[in-house]
Amino acid sequence: MILKFHSETPIVLGYNRSCIYDLPRQKYDFVPNEVINTLRDNINCNISDLNNRLDNNDKIWLKFLIENEYCFLVPDFFIDSFPEINFKWESPANITNAIIDLDNLECERNFKYFEEINCKHILLRFVKNYSADEIVNFLFSTFNDLTFKSVEVVLPFNLKSNKKNNHIIFKKIIDNIEQVTSIKFFEEKIETDIFTPYLSVNIGIYTEALLKNVYFNGKIYIESKGNIKNGIETKEILGNFFKIKNSQHLIKKIKNSKLWGICKDQIDVCKDCEFRYMCIDNRVPQERNNGSFYYKSECSYNPYISKWKGELGYLSLNESGILLNDENCFVDYKKVNEINKSIWSDKI
Repeated sequence: MILKFHSETPIVLGYNRSCIYDLPRQKYDFVPNEVINTLRDNINCNISDLNNRLDNNDKIWLKFLIENEYCFLVPDFFIDSFPEINFKWESPANITNAIIDLDNLECERNFKYFEEINCKHILLRFVKNYSADEIVNFLFSTFNDLTFKSVEVVLPFNLKSNKKNNHIIFKKIIDNIEQVTSIKFFEEKIETDIFTPYLSVNIGIYTEALLKNVYFNGKIYIESKGNIKNGIETKEILGNFFKIKNSQHLIKKIKNSKLWGICKDQIDVCKDCEFRYMCIDNRVPQERNNGSFYYKSECSYNPYISKWKGELGYLSLNESGILLNDENCFVDYKKVNEINKSIWSDKI
């Protein structure tokens, strides 16, 4: 019998520990880097020989991995019967999501362009107050003959103070426009210097994150005056929607955004994080003069010590010996390793 790892559960090495992505079950587990390196060195090894090479701690982890179906034992003659999965990411859509601000419902916008390029998800933000009839008439006339997978509507009302009026609008939209999948209201955004990522394990995000920026890739934001941007968070204007001649013209404009192709493997700190292929991150990557990338705001997870902000033992990047700025990223490996030894030496 020989040891094999499941192709559907890729292992992502971080600075301090590895993460196994269980793509079919959409969950993950952590394993020490040393254990993963030892097992990888002995992949396709006969189980009897493997057991002779593992210490007791390695054997405990191997049992955990087999019990959780991350790896398995097969007869020797099946060694070539489990080909690797091709994780090449492809999408039938040039743009997958569009956010559009509306402050003039009389202004003509050709939503047909989005349908022609196979964009499936539209989010409309009404940035002015309109009556229920005005909103319903606009949505019905605009989307009656279009086929989007989802149309989300965001309204600029305070739900508490306008509860009765909001209920009328909500009911009229739902009763008359089948394509509308959700209605939300603007919420006051709380500004913070610390970024908290949204983590999601699935094969779509994993494959896209290998080469693309999951948050900005295939996304478009159109301001009420028609300015085309990659996202609400970005400043660069890529064109004006009211001057777009056809759907291919629209694609050409948005593909000028460099952010689409800046994946986590190119961004300092993130490239050392075991969550980098499941992380949805709306921060805008900053490019240094030497072509490297970093984020201005710090993440609430410190991958060098595997601690979240608020957890016992958490330290910021600076406190951990990592200096990050617009010129460089310096990691004091000796200091980081001493911190990890004090935190984790009796735990992993």
